[in-house]
Amino acid sequence: GVWKKVHTAGTSLYGRGTGTDWQRPENGDEVRVHYTGRFVKEDGEVGDVFDSSRERNEPLKFELGKKSVISGWEIAVSTMQKGEHATVTLSPEYAYGEAGSPPKIPPNASLQFDMELVGWVCHRDVLGDGCAIKTVLEEGEGWERPGKMSEVTIEVGVYTGTDLKVAIVPPTVLTFNMRANDPVVAGNELLEAVVKDMKKGARVMVETVAPRCAWPGRVKAEIKEAVYAIKLVGWLKIEDISKDGMVTKKVLVEGDGWERPNEGADAIVSAECRAIRERPSSRETFVYESFEHRKIRLMDGDLLDALETAILSMKKGEKALVYVDPTYGYGKCAMIKPDNVRIDDALEMEIVLEDFEKAKESWSMSFEEKVQVMKERKQKGNELFNNYRFVLAMKSYERAIGFFEYSTSELSPELRKEVNVLLVQCHLNMAACYEQRNTQNVEKVLYHCGKTLDIDPSNVKALYRQGNAFMGCEEYFKAESSLKHALELAPNNTAISARLRDVRQKQKMQDAQDKAMFKTIFEKLKTAPVDNTDDEDDEGEAGIVEDHLPPRGSSNGTDSASAARGGGAAPMEM
Repeated sequence: GVWKKVHTAGTSLYGRGTGTDWQRPENGDEVRVHYTGRFVKEDGEVGDVFDSSRERNEPLKFELGKKSVISGWEIAVSTMQKGEHATVTLSPEYAYGEAGSPPKIPPNASLQFDMELVGWVCHRDVLGDGCAIKTVLEEGEGWERPGKMSEVTIEVGVYTGTDLKVAIVPPTVLTFNMRANDPVVAGNELLEAVVKDMKKGARVMVETVAPRCAWPGRVKAEIKEAVYAIKLVGWLKIEDISKDGMVTKKVLVEGDGWERPNEGADAIVSAECRAIRERPSSRETFVYESFEHRKIRLMDGDLLDALETAILSMKKGEKALVYVDPTYGYGKCAMIKPDNVRIDDALEMEIVLEDFEKAKESWSMSFEEKVQVMKERKQKGNELFNNYRFVLAMKSYERAIGFFEYSTSELSPELRKEVNVLLVQCHLNMAACYEQRNTQNVEKVLYHCGKTLDIDPSNVKALYRQGNAFMGCEEYFKAESSLKHALELAPNNTAISARLRDVRQKQKMQDAQDKAMFKTIFEKLKTAPVDNTDDEDDEGEAGIVEDHLPPRGSSNGTDSASAARGGGAAPMEM
């Protein structure tokens, strides 16, 4: 059997003893128990200690009801209160039974535990403060639960008691976004906390006490106790396509299966596209384009960049509403902007992915097929680049590079030569994209120039672009080295000569600044009084760490780069 002798009585979980407080833990709660275990001899005397959490100064944590501890513990702990100190004696069948637990516990051992229930986390405590306790009335269907950006629809009522007869707020259907600060549930964090763990059709009852029972505009602050009855009617999934909340996709109708298109897939789509124009005192929404059964190749630039990216996340037959903030709108795709849309308009597209055929994966292609697709991707990248659609151009070049990014050793000499030419062109064009995007991403420019020079160490364009990048981050010695090498290979190139003069002038100015700074420091050291303390000269330190990085797109970067490739926005390699 299980025998318990209480030495020190405990309290309820939160010390209130009434309302939403809990007297004892229940299945599903995570409990924390300090214990010392001893053997019980045949004559009933208590023997040696075989284990103790107090020696480790760390209570044992386990979930009650999960059967992760011996059955006698499950029974004893479920009867204890917070802070209760008791001696619990277990017969073998409630301890380790006939098998024991070698090497510490022999077979058929009776055990005695000195136990203290330190506390527990109530699994029904919604907000962790004991002021909102949930009871599940109906489990709901399926296994899915709303995501953090889902648009949920619930039925909620607020009552004076658990019989749900006297309503403070009569049953009301509400739809709100699970993002924080949705005005529909403003000031009530309870609803979102409860709903996120519910399944479709589930019903719960939540007993609340102040301050958790309050709901501005619905439940007055002077009400100290209330019971919420909540049913999750359903929800629409919302995905953050851009990962910054500026391009989102709300699923209106779920698609079939699990497959989604890949980059280069051929798709058939229908859409209605609306512009949202903010005016000083109003908002105007109008349809600027609609089409049905249009065939497109994804990421080739047939549609707005943000919309094509959203389609990549869709399933066959899916219907979705895509929202595009102006920062991802036609300002990035000006060459395809409809005349009646402004670049500062937000956009809303209701789109159906009717069907798609995935692009062939590289692992299933022959070498010759890969080379052919590389050529197509490079050409498409050039078209997108010339239309200032640098993001899609980069994706096209990246796909081309990916076919032979790591090794060309298995290719025939003729095919290897052709592949290396394509890799050089795509890496150089990637560097050009990073320069044109003005992203301060100098390391990416250097990376792609480096990959080019790994294949072709005498590539003048890569050396020139590398020199520009080093100059942009004030690495003047490295910049001079790259540009000198480029000029040796192309002694008549006036753009390289001009840039080399710029670098040497910048280095000369930097040397003069460094000389003046160190001269000032040494003069201060000579005249400074002797001080044996450890205080640092903060004023001197400030000068040493001063930074003077030039802005991207200045005369140090893009202008001369354009001159070297003949002006305009075209990539250096075509």
